[in-house]
Amino acid sequence: MQPSFAALYGLAALAAPLLLASVAAADAPTTPTGLAPSAPFTPPSAEMADALAELAAAEQQLAASPPCVTMCKALESMKRAADRVCDLAKDGPPSDQRRCDDARAKLEEATARVRAACPDCVVSPPYAPAGKAPAPAKPAEPTTDAGKKAEEKEAGATYAAAPPAPGEEVRAVGAGRSVTLTVDVLPLLTPPWVAQARLAKRLGPKTSLAIAVGVGSLPTSHPEGKGRAPVTSIGGELRRFVYGGFDGFGVFVGADLAFRMATLEPGENLRQYSFPLGLTVGPEIGTRLVAGAGFTVEARVGVGYLVHDGRGPGSSGERVLPIGGVGVGWTF
Repeated sequence: MQPSFAALYGLAALAAPLLLASVAAADAPTTPTGLAPSAPFTPPSAEMADALAELAAAEQQLAASPPCVTMCKALESMKRAADRVCDLAKDGPPSDQRRCDDARAKLEEATARVRAACPDCVVSPPYAPAGKAPAPAKPAEPTTDAGKKAEEKEAGATYAAAPPAPGEEVRAVGAGRSVTLTVDVLPLLTPPWVAQARLAKRLGPKTSLAIAVGVGSLPTSHPEGKGRAPVTSIGGELRRFVYGGFDGFGVFVGADLAFRMATLEPGENLRQYSFPLGLTVGPEIGTRLVAGAGFTVEARVGVGYLVHDGRGPGSSGERVLPIGGVGVGWTF
């Protein structure tokens, strides 16, 4: 049975709309399921470009592997720049948010590098992204210096990064307390009762040099009887911290040198041999703790060798002697 012309015409009329719809769907641009179209790139504003330039300059300075003092200062500049980028990105387009994420990633990488090379460099916590910590509210009508600077920025003034808040600064190596004055406690409590003071100066992140001076009097023996003789000591000490540092808690190894002398009459000898006359040199190990305000306690112990024996007759003759002490004082 042959189909009629009317039936063929009806089938063609039904198929035409379906064919046109399939062609239109093939030509239309498609978006992957579940993905939104990517946000258009937005050029940075003048302030954002300035912050990004500051970040790049600090990053370039760190890449040169400078000394620890310079690295800490560069990291401080990098942190301020990254904070500024993220602060500007809070109300900006998605492109600025990506710039903030990139700045934070660079800052974390730089912080890990600086901490590995310079343990004494302390960095404040990073800027908290939106959603992780509430951002401080902006004052409606700022009347402080910070508000005046904000108005100057809107008027076109050059932006200057504010100094870090207390407790959030980056402490560069070499800054802060670097001098310690202590008094040895044991000679004041037990024989030979000699007052000895020690002045220490930090030379670097892990090194310090100390000078010690002591004065007192010790009992003596004499053919005509007993007496006392004035004694003095002067010495030096070089320390290297193997844990911690000068300002805080630290463990150190060092080399100690001390010269002790006494004013004796002919035939007079010291009765106290814990104060060996002569030149003593030897290694030592110790620890020290500096409290927040600067109060300092330190202890050291070691072995000294009597290079030049200035002891009189009747001494034990031993040249290997214990050295050490406990000091209490203040760090400035």
